[in-house]
Amino acid sequence: MQEWSRVLKVDGYLALNLPHEKMYRECCKNSGQTYNSNHSIEEMSSEYIIECAKSIPELELVYETEILYSYSFGIVFKKIARS
Repeated sequence: MQEWSRVLKVDGYLALNLPHEKMYRECCKNSGQTYNSNHSIEEMSSEYIIECAKSIPELELVYETEILYSYSFGIVFKKIARS
């Protein structure tokens, strides 16, 4: 997120659509779908992303969705000018 924030222009938006990891694993288990072992953050969720963003003061949360589809979430940050 630090790198995304670095390259994002002031007043630009960072829109993320990511898997909620616990729900994704449960969906794979229930459907027999092969689990993607490249998912490396077991705690991945909107709460996790929001917590990570707290260390980047120029990112402001502007939108957060509930779960999309079976296990994904959407979240949008806006880069604001540093005070």
